[in-house]
Amino acid sequence: MPTISHFQGVDIIMRVRDHRPPHFHVKYGERIASIEIGTWNYAAGELPNRVYKLVVNWGKSHEAELKENWQRTERGELPEKIRGF
Repeated sequence: MPTISHFQGVDIIMRVRDHRPPHFHVKYGERIASIEIGTWNYAAGELPNRVYKLVVNWGKSHEAELKENWQRTERGELPEKIRGF
């Protein structure tokens, strides 16, 4: 699973050819969650509220890049890195 961004102890990960809906994975310490791109709802797992808000704010500011990366992964390509905060 390629890490596409890292900030404040948070790893943002996107898998190649992962299942829909478009989402990314978040690893924070021992916690792992999946966040849907665009709705910003949990697809799986849960994070501390402060971390969830941080990740959602980051996601909203990089939504276009996340969507482009999702399209790349659907074609079997590796996602590109995205700047953290």
